[in-house]
Order: sequence, then C-alpha cells, then structure tokens
Amino acid sequence: MKKLLFICLSLLIILPEIYGQSVQEKEFDKRYIEVNVSLLATNVVEAERVADSLLRAAQTDEQKIKSYMLLAKLYENKGDMSSSIKCAVKANSLAEMTLNYSWQASTSGLLSTTFRRLGLMKVSERYLKEAAEANEKQKDKERQILTKINIAHEWFFHAAAENDYQKAKKYVSEAASVIRIESDDDKRAVLIKATNDQLRAICELHLGNLDAADTLLQASLNKLGNMDTNLKPYIFRIMAEVALARKNPAKAYEKLKLIDPYLEGKNVEELEMLTNQTWSTYYTLIGEPSRANDYLVRANNIKDKDVKIAQQISDSLLEEAGSTREVYYSRYIMAVGGILLVILFSIAIAGYLLLLKRSYKKRYLKLKELESTEPVVDTDQIITESALFSVKKEQDLKKEAKDINISKETEDRLYANFLREEMEQFYLDKTTSLNKLAGNMGTNQRYASYIIQKYRNTDFYTYLQSNRINYIIGRIKKDPTLLDFKLAHLAEMCGFASLSTFSTAFKNQTGLPPSAFVHFTKKDLESQL
Repeated sequence: MKKLLFICLSLLIILPEIYGQSVQEKEFDKRYIEVNVSLLATNVVEAERVADSLLRAAQTDEQKIKSYMLLAKLYENKGDMSSSIKCAVKANSLAEMTLNYSWQASTSGLLSTTFRRLGLMKVSERYLKEAAEANEKQKDKERQILTKINIAHEWFFHAAAENDYQKAKKYVSEAASVIRIESDDDKRAVLIKATNDQLRAICELHLGNLDAADTLLQASLNKLGNMDTNLKPYIFRIMAEVALARKNPAKAYEKLKLIDPYLEGKNVEELEMLTNQTWSTYYTLIGEPSRANDYLVRANNIKDKDVKIAQQISDSLLEEAGSTREVYYSRYIMAVGGILLVILFSIAIAGYLLLLKRSYKKRYLKLKELESTEPVVDTDQIITESALFSVKKEQDLKKEAKDINISKETEDRLYANFLREEMEQFYLDKTTSLNKLAGNMGTNQRYASYIIQKYRNTDFYTYLQSNRINYIIGRIKKDPTLLDFKLAHLAEMCGFASLSTFSTAFKNQTGLPPSAFVHFTKKDLESQL
C-alpha cells in the first residue's frame, strides 16, 4: 500500500512537469511555424518581435536553433545580410556541437542561400555540400526528404545564375520526384509543392515554353489558396514576366500591382530588386524608356548595395579565416607540445617502471639466495638470528641488555617462557603487544624486551613484523595457491591489522612490495612448469 501511495505521489509530481514541458514545446512549435509560414510575409515587425521572444523563451538547444534560424530569415528579408549570416552561423554552430544533423543540413542550406544571394557562389556551394552531407546522416526520413528538396531548389538557383535553365530544370525535376507528402493540411508540404511548381515555371519561361509556365504558376497559386506566404509575390512577378514575353503589358501590369501590398512598409530587398527589374522591362515594352531606366537604376542600387555587403562580408570572412588560422595554429602548437610532453612523461614513467621492475627483480633474486642459505621461518621453524640486521645494531642492543641486572635463574625461566610463546606463534595475533607478551611470560615489559633484545638481537616491534613477514613467505612457499589470494587476506593471515602496515613492513624487510613478490614468485612457478 505504501509503495502504491509513493508511486501515485511521484506521478502527481512528475506528470504535471512533463505535461508542462510538452505544452511549452507545442506552443513554441506553433508560434515558430506561424512566424515561418505567415508572419514573415504579412508583418515583418511582428515576426521579428515573436522571433526575439522565442529566443528568450527557448529551453532546449533545438529551440534555440529554430529561433536563430527565424531571425536569420527575417534579417535576410530585410536586407541585413550581415546579421542574417551571424544568426545562421550561431544556429549552425549549435547544430554541429549537438550533432543535430537535421538542423546542420537546414542551417548550412540557409547559409548557402544567403551567400548565393550576395554573389559569393563558392562559399554558397561549400555550405550546400555540407548541407547534403549532414542530410545523409539524419535519421528522420520525412525531414531528410524535405531537406533534399530544399537542397535541389538551391542548386536550381546556382544553375539559374549561370543561365543554364536546362540544368536548373533537371534539379527541380529531381525535387519533384522525391516529394512524397500527400497531406494538403500540412503548411510545409503545401509550400514545398507550390515552390517547386514556381521554380519549374521559371525554367519553362526561360526555355520559351510559356504555356507550361502559365500552367505551373496557376497550379502553384491554387496550392497556396488563402495562405499568407511571401512566395505569392514571387509567383505574381513570374506571371508578369510571362505576360511580358507574350507582349501583353496589361496583364503584366495587373500582376505587378498585386505585389505592391507585399512591398509597402516592408524591407524585402530581394523582392523589391526583382520587381523593379520587371517594371523596367514593362516600361521598355510600352515605350517609356525614362521610367524604364528609373526602375533599372533602383534595381541596380539594391544590387550594388548587395555587392558592397558581399565585399564587406567577404573581407570579414577572410579576416576571420586568418584569425581562425592563427587560433588553430596556436592550438595546434599547444596540442603538439602537449602531446610531446605526454609522450615524454609516458616514456619517463615507462623507464622508471622498467628500472623499478629490474630493481625489484634483483631484490627478489637476492631474497631467494638468502633463503637458500638461511631458510625463511615457516610454521614449524623459528629463525634464531636475522641476517637482515646490521652488526652495529646488534652491538647497540647487547649494550642495552647489559644495563639490566637480572639473575641467571630468572633469565633462563623467562627465556623458556618466551620460547614457548614463540612456538605458539604469538606474533600472528593481531591484538598482541609487549604488555600482553610480558603477561604471558610472567614478567614485566622491561624484562620481556630484554629477553628479545638479547636472544633475537632486535626490539619487540621489529621482531614482531619480521616474524610475521617470514611466516607469510614460508606459507606461500608451502602453499602457492595463496598467491591468488588478495593481499589484504595475506596481511590478515600473518597478524597485520591493515594492508598498508603489511605492505610497509614487507618492503622494509625484503626490499620489494608484496605485489612484486607475488608477481615474481608466480613467474618462477610458471617457468618451472
């Protein structure tokens, strides 16, 4: 019952938060689509305000990318190409850092469009190829198709810029072949289909197929219906171009006037430039060269402005590329230096470990040599003298022993008691102490210490650790299966309360840590097999 109550309470806490996040995401996407499809064409000021608010409200990386993309498109429509590129680059960088291939493709595609409009075709092509590469990696198949269509449309503009409309037609035909969206309720689907028809119409116009161009343009408008989108004025302009090609200025005038609402109070420089060019053609056809020239000058002014912006951006890109190269060169030098330091450090460590291993090997062999001449104590035998203590220490201990006055009878009795304790291996008891040993011998600590100093040539604590180490070495020699036990277990077997104390004592006595001793002993046993 308590578990059920806990689960219910958890759900009450978690579900509102999840639901709240879901609602926020849906509301965000709704506003994003509204700006992207409608507001961009009808109310640029409101679209910019909403885009700014979306960026501030963005909670996820993807929402931030969407917000930057909206702002990039807004700035592009306003003719502020520098700001457009900055926003698009931020979106692109964020997509790359988060490995969001869908948005990498979209942001690279937008940058390609922007640079193409500025006449920086090589830069545009580079981003277009990056868009294609990222698009191949994304897993969302529907979005992959949409992006593939957009990439094909951008290649269309590259071909159109070279006046190669046969090649341009091939790209829009490829796009048409992959359009698989049947829903007429999806605004994106409708927009893509209508755009493809409009681009095909441009090809037919320049290839002289005016009837096909008319049919495609009308089909494009029919698909859009009452939808507010900035694609419509571009369709009207091409309709005007078709009418002018038919020498029908009245119809051309009618279609050009339909564009006026999209230009009034809005900063849409590309549309304005293209419309001015068409007006120039119109006035040339009706015999008003002065007005034709006036519109041509207006179109060229916008074009010249784009050229200047392109030059500024180009210079900026070169400067940025130079500074980026310097940054990367510095990072490269630092990276190489760091790698060299790591390599040198690794070599030094490897060399040190090799020397240490050789040193341990020598000590192990020396230890074996000592064992062959003076066996290590085991469970049945006690070392009476340790070869590990210097003569100087032996003399010092004997001198200390001389300072104690004790009768021969008492000394013999205490020594016999000590031998009894030694045979029982009192040193393997983790709780043993000089006081406990003295009690078992029936004397005090001073006399017990005296017996050890005189007959074992060492102090109590050195004797204790030495015998424990000798004991465990002896056990390992008799039972090699102990080599597979953990060192902590071996330490406990010979009376040490901690592994660190055992390791220190082992190294002090043998000259090598217990792990090295175990390693070399195993190697010896393997070589004997």
